[in-house]
Amino acid sequence: MKCSLMSAFLVPKAMDSDSNLAEPAPLPDYSEDGVDLTLIRWMLSLTPAERLRFLEERINEIMTIRELNAGN
Repeated sequence: MKCSLMSAFLVPKAMDSDSNLAEPAPLPDYSEDGVDLTLIRWMLSLTPAERLRFLEERINEIMTIRELNAGN
């Protein structure tokens, strides 16, 4: 059975044999295409402001590295 990226985010239910209660099956860490789904879930767990702050910090780090490599 082929797993699409979207279906990897859906929580499959594993039926308990003793009752109708279902407990979530473990989510996959990677899609069939090799995408790290744990990083996507982590980023989606952040608020938009937290995501922006994280990305701006990474951009600032990249800019610092570029300046150091350029000899500035």
